[in-house]
Amino acid sequence: MKLEVYRDIVSTIHSCWTRECFQTISVKFPRVTNDVLISIYSQEFQKKIKKNHYKHHQPEVIESYYKRYLELVNDGKYELVLLHIAKEIDLSPCILARIILEEYLSHTYCEGESVPKDVLSHMIKDTSLIPNERLSQEIQQCVLTDENCGPLVDNIKHSVGLQYENILEEKLAEWKIPFLGKKH
Repeated sequence: MKLEVYRDIVSTIHSCWTRECFQTISVKFPRVTNDVLISIYSQEFQKKIKKNHYKHHQPEVIESYYKRYLELVNDGKYELVLLHIAKEIDLSPCILARIILEEYLSHTYCEGESVPKDVLSHMIKDTSLIPNERLSQEIQQCVLTDENCGPLVDNIKHSVGLQYENILEEKLAEWKIPFLGKKH
């Protein structure tokens, strides 16, 4: 791929950043495979997350997100409050879900102290462990909806990586090229 095409793809991604963005770039760049477009989109999304991480993880910002979540839940205007807020603040739904879950657990069970990261990760992966049914359902929707972050996406990336490793190992063996696999 020519550098000019790559830069045009990146520019297009930066101009849309919505769920429909992938459809836009796949129509605009029909000669580029979906795997390549997904890879470029994922890389740019990760850069965006890293660039804006500090903005969303300041204590006063976290507290404001949590208060906003509680207000909107009590208001009853939105069925999926976390997804609404994530869109509103331009943040990955799974990242927001983790922030809100951590605040909820901190306020409810940990007397304001930090929640162990492994507990959070476990609850995000298995939302039935979350004691608040509404929050559990909301986080489950975030996990199912988020195309860029979260345990579902991580499992897909891991699976694809293993598939490509297997293909590579098969090709190397077929061509009789010596290599050290994971087993060694």
